[in-house]
Amino acid sequence: MAARHPRGTISLDPVRRRLIWLPAALILLVPAAPAAARYPWRPIEEAAFGDPGNRGVVALEAFGSRLFAGTERWGGSGPAQLWTSASGEPRSWTRVGDLRPPPPASATAISALAGAPGGPLFLGTADPAGAAVYRSGDGVTWELATGPGSGWLPARALAVSALAVHGGAVYAGTRHPRGGALWRAPLTGGRFERVLAFGGRRAVTDAVTALQRFRGHLYAGTHRTAGNGRLWRSASGAPGTWRAVRVHDRGRVRPGNVTMGSALAVFEGALHVATRNPRFGAELYRTRDGRRWSVATYAGIPGAERRHEEIHDFARTFDYLWMIEAVGLARVWRAQSHELSPGEISLGFHQTNDDGFGRRTIRGGLPVVAAFRDAVYWGGRDTVHGAQVWRVGQADIDRFDGIGPGVRFAPGPLRLAPGGVVAVTIRCPREDPNGCRGQLTVRTHGIFRIGAVRRRILIGRKIFEMDAGRSLTLRFRVPAAERRVLRRLGRVGVRARSLELDNAHDSVADYVLEA
Repeated sequence: MAARHPRGTISLDPVRRRLIWLPAALILLVPAAPAAARYPWRPIEEAAFGDPGNRGVVALEAFGSRLFAGTERWGGSGPAQLWTSASGEPRSWTRVGDLRPPPPASATAISALAGAPGGPLFLGTADPAGAAVYRSGDGVTWELATGPGSGWLPARALAVSALAVHGGAVYAGTRHPRGGALWRAPLTGGRFERVLAFGGRRAVTDAVTALQRFRGHLYAGTHRTAGNGRLWRSASGAPGTWRAVRVHDRGRVRPGNVTMGSALAVFEGALHVATRNPRFGAELYRTRDGRRWSVATYAGIPGAERRHEEIHDFARTFDYLWMIEAVGLARVWRAQSHELSPGEISLGFHQTNDDGFGRRTIRGGLPVVAAFRDAVYWGGRDTVHGAQVWRVGQADIDRFDGIGPGVRFAPGPLRLAPGGVVAVTIRCPREDPNGCRGQLTVRTHGIFRIGAVRRRILIGRKIFEMDAGRSLTLRFRVPAAERRVLRRLGRVGVRARSLELDNAHDSVADYVLEA
């Protein structure tokens, strides 16, 4: 996972607010799955790790048996901090303080984290005095990798905006208003060399936004101050081997995505490339070979109430691709593959949390998402309480994704009361994982003449919602004309049908209605 520099902390460029984009046809888009349930996310850290200077979490990385979180700081409150937990649970977080030398007070964010399986872990900082990269073999003791004599040019890097490990080297993407760059150094230590540099006077590529390995290549997403950002790749990573990738929709390059590769991830054998588009909404592309592309979504995530300008980060776990946005109330989405026909794959999207986790103040910033052990973690910002970490576990996901049995009906018969009311009692089974929500309709089996029309008599229709283990009595008032027919008949067969609106089976019960 590659983290990005917190633009809300250091003003580097107006990355978040520019672009022109023309919508085009949607390819292979599947609406959100029928499951409407929002997972029970719970707060793991909701008080800025006990330090009000921690404005937000902007980097999350699982390394070895621990989860690491990098913070951004309020200006003038001291250097950014690194926190870690072995369980990911509340009150288990400890600050990592052994960074040699300590970051200066001007280091306002630990903006990126990346590690090699069984190898070292790296962190990058955001610092107007010059960004830095640190290296650790155990996540506890850290040494500066970009010190004097390392070849690193701190004056041309206001932030380490992305980190990745590829081919025995660590790669660090940087941000600078006069041109970002991509650097590399051996995992075992040594000098940094600049392998890809950007510049220009008008349309400056000012940041490397994300890095991802795929099919033997390293891919780099970038942002431009004008025009389209580009996706770059190289097999060896050496200078002179990087080439721009033509990300297209059936041969046509879509205009307007100032960031191509705001987030990158490999999911079910395909590279997924997200974009940033503040005016018309983010796009998501996918490819299996780096040449043929399809659009998984455009104009933001489908099914959302508002258009998303950027898909900001990815995580992969539990057979889902998890994604987050960076503007507005915090929202965490999951995407699941659907095969429409052999070789034709689409994505279905589902919002997994309540907006802002139920709080109006959890919004904005540069949030991140990561998988650790049996859970998914979101790190971000609360505008009142500072840095936040929230979690949802696999057990809760499985419970909420389970298909419930549907409502159960109380035994009959039903009766038409003197006031023309028919009451039907239903119960939500205690074992239903989501509670019960649906539409209950009661109609006669037979067809009867009502005035000049022959039809079934509608006793009533209502929407209901209740928690698992609860009962509910729905009362329907029958219109006068239908009431007279029912009283004349005395007894009539009716069917009660519950059309479920969540993850549950529809339910049916047949009654005798006594009038």
